[in-house]
Amino acid sequence: YFITQLVNMYSASAIYGIKENGFSRSIAAVLAEKTEHHFFVGSFSAKLQNEVHLVSYVEDRPKITCERIFNHPGEVWEIAPTPFDANVLATIVRENYENNMVKLWEIPEAGADAGLENENLTEKLTLEGGDKQINSVLWNLSTDDSLNDSLITIDGSCMKLWDLTKTTGKASEATSYDIDEGRCTKGMRDPHHGKIVTICNDKSILTYDTRDKKVSNTTKNAHSQTILDIDYNPNKPYHIVTGGQDCCVKFWDARKTAKPLKVLDDHSHWVWSVKYNRFHDQLVLTAGSDSMLKLWRAISISSVPLTYDIDLGAETAGGHERDEDELLSTFEEHEDSIYSVSWSSAEAWIFASVSYDGKVVVNQVPKEEKYKILL
Repeated sequence: YFITQLVNMYSASAIYGIKENGFSRSIAAVLAEKTEHHFFVGSFSAKLQNEVHLVSYVEDRPKITCERIFNHPGEVWEIAPTPFDANVLATIVRENYENNMVKLWEIPEAGADAGLENENLTEKLTLEGGDKQINSVLWNLSTDDSLNDSLITIDGSCMKLWDLTKTTGKASEATSYDIDEGRCTKGMRDPHHGKIVTICNDKSILTYDTRDKKVSNTTKNAHSQTILDIDYNPNKPYHIVTGGQDCCVKFWDARKTAKPLKVLDDHSHWVWSVKYNRFHDQLVLTAGSDSMLKLWRAISISSVPLTYDIDLGAETAGGHERDEDELLSTFEEHEDSIYSVSWSSAEAWIFASVSYDGKVVVNQVPKEEKYKILL
């Protein structure tokens, strides 16, 4: 294995390479892990044995450690850990350029050789795909626990709701929603309303209510080119962010879609990943095929409450003037397209990114911004 570990003495970043000649396009925080910074990273190779790496980050050193490596059948297109069990995850699998499916896995109990030799994941369920590539796997992120036994997948022309109460073999497809227009590229389940799903459909945004199988809202031509990613604001209902091939990042109120709330156009190529901070939604990550990872403060459209500062004679939010949105940092450790970014589930200040060449970088929110938020 080609494993590198680099610590920037002037920052808290750390770098890890998943495999010699390996590639990657997926990284995801272990959502159910609330005490340590754990991430899953998947490899993406047509020739080599593909793997899922479980890595951890210690911020005091700082250092990335590979805890365990699991063999994986086929390329890993996306990793979706469950929010309620740290040992269960789903992956989008592609084998031999043809097979298209989602597999649910359980991590076996760690033995004496854990981390020293490759292990095998325990397969729980297979969700068979259709003719088109599955691009999203969506767990329930809302407080409605009755939805925990369901999983949503999205491919180029269809959204499927799967019943996971069957524990082995192939899952039962409960409901299918055909999407007639455009090409679906990504989707996100509403964390505030678990039965609402928003889908990137070519240049447009479609919001589905799974209770009546209808489109409840449409934003036509939200971007001038294909939309590649979407995320919901975890603290402010109905607010979303999108990134696309037009190099733009756009913020929306799903109830008022005539125009975006805010547009960021600092990327020079496609924006592949956009992510709200789960704790402080004024912090937003964007990354793309310009090899740049950017951390933004978007406080004017966040959930941070307004106050009136007598000394400033103006409204403020979180210690900042209300319109004080800005690019906080640009991280340039990557040399290839960045396909995926993820905030740690353990605390607010740690985030990870992975580029196509297999380089994983973990960074921290600058201390000055952290203290502004906390104090």
